[in-house]
Amino acid sequence: MTIPGRPLSASIWPMFDNPIVNWGVRFWEVAADRLGLMMNWLYRQVWLRNLVMAAIMLGGCLYLGKYASFNKTMVVQLIGLTAFLLPAFLLALAKGNGLLIYISLMWAIAPEVRRLADYYMGYYHAVSLISLLPLLATGMLLFRILNKGIPENKPVRSMIAMFLIPFGYAAGIGIILNQAAGLYTVLTAVAPLCIFIYLISHPLKREEKDRFMAMYATLAVLLSIYGWIQYIYLPPWDLLWMNGAKMISLGKPAPMQFRVFSTMNSTGPLAIFLISALIPMVVNRKWRGPFGLVGILIVLSTLGTTLVRSAWVTLIVGILVYLLLSKSASRLKIILTLTAVTAAAMLALPLLPNSEQLTDRVGTLGKLEEDGSFNARIGLALHAIPEILKAPFGMGFGSIGQSSSKLGDGQGFAGLGSVDNGYLGTFATYGLIGGLLFFRAILLYYRRIRAVPQQDNPYVPLALSTILQLLVAFLFGGGLEGLSAVIFWLFTGLAFVPEEEASPGDTP
Repeated sequence: MTIPGRPLSASIWPMFDNPIVNWGVRFWEVAADRLGLMMNWLYRQVWLRNLVMAAIMLGGCLYLGKYASFNKTMVVQLIGLTAFLLPAFLLALAKGNGLLIYISLMWAIAPEVRRLADYYMGYYHAVSLISLLPLLATGMLLFRILNKGIPENKPVRSMIAMFLIPFGYAAGIGIILNQAAGLYTVLTAVAPLCIFIYLISHPLKREEKDRFMAMYATLAVLLSIYGWIQYIYLPPWDLLWMNGAKMISLGKPAPMQFRVFSTMNSTGPLAIFLISALIPMVVNRKWRGPFGLVGILIVLSTLGTTLVRSAWVTLIVGILVYLLLSKSASRLKIILTLTAVTAAAMLALPLLPNSEQLTDRVGTLGKLEEDGSFNARIGLALHAIPEILKAPFGMGFGSIGQSSSKLGDGQGFAGLGSVDNGYLGTFATYGLIGGLLFFRAILLYYRRIRAVPQQDNPYVPLALSTILQLLVAFLFGGGLEGLSAVIFWLFTGLAFVPEEEASPGDTP
């Protein structure tokens, strides 16, 4: 990873070759080593671990029971939360990798579970405990991590430390300045990191990865089918949410008069999830699941109803990057698949309801000067840049995004709920130095995956494509938090292989 005789910080970005940054990197490497030793010790002390966990769970139950005893809304939310967390807990204790697909399922359907709970109660709740469901389900991976411990491997711990430096800085500032919003956003950024740590400490075998990808594709198809049901019928629980959340950007709350969001809380997250499944489905036959090529068309059709233009840009970039980085023997198959899917999509497009909305939406890409959404993004960026320069140390987690408006003061960073640009959002959150350290960590992580042998390992180009997709998606907003972080750590972590499959001299 590093150049002999030079510190890690100077291995890719010479501007970071200074004593302060080198000291910070060494500090976090030592901290990661100590954390791993502590976890390994805790694992050996079974009685202590069980005692601490039992005390935490008992205390939490007593507190929640006292708080919720006279609150019907809280009782319903707790029942829904517990009902879906119990399978995650059991999967964490069982063997196999079912917990990974269950975590993906929870990130996909948790908003719908929340809407069903609201519908049962008869009114919309702006803040719900069920929103914690995907975070807590992801946190169940800690049982697996504690069971085996973090690998005593310096490159692995260095990779973790690279991200913990900006994460820790933004978390400290965010919790102090933004309080509840900061704490929630810390969880959305750090909890998905458990997926990477798990995949590093428990590398999956090739057949396990292929099975997971097929199940992930199946999940995307099912979400797409529900998206069409929602579009044509608009179930009452989804209607209640549209009216309560006042998501004007979705359109009119009437059948076939809105942009599809399926089980997600918005069109953006749905588009992100569908793209993350579409690219593997297109490039590898084994990853398509039981629906095959038909599944690709179903997911594509639902993606079109979201009317998220940035999704098409990210999809094209992701496929092209995978095509360029994959083995030459696989490229012809991918090109043939793309040709067949494109031809079928063009034939089916006129048959879809309101297909003219999609063609009009895509057509605006060639007339950006007349596009109100594009001009609004430019206006936000121009307003945010001087504000970022006024706060060079950043405002921490929870300063922008939905958490800032729902759990904070409703204004967010510099009076903005969002800056609609991932790069500006990163510097607004981490500060100028922290933002540079964040992107440095991304580049070093990219280099590390490039070092993994690609022979008979299609997950390496998929991981590299995922990193570049994130950098492209940053142009349109978002960050390495929530669903985007889950997909990022999941698809990049799959690139690493067990020791028995690694070539001599290769280490995770």
